[in-house]
Amino acid sequence: MLVHHSRNTEQKQWDETLVLLLGGLSRLLRSFTSVLQKLDGFDSLWETFLEFAYGSTIGGSKVPTIY
Repeated sequence: MLVHHSRNTEQKQWDETLVLLLGGLSRLLRSFTSVLQKLDGFDSLWETFLEFAYGSTIGGSKVPTIY
């Protein structure tokens, strides 16, 4: 039986999750920007996305605490 033990900390795993999330969102936005811009409320959603991206990259990320 082969078992892999990750040496990554919870923080590294969470950071990688954010990288995958932001990459996926970026691909979706590139593909559907023209359609999304026509939706009501797109401007506020875009601003929220940019704030999240900024906070995740510049402001640092923290592992969420789930109880």
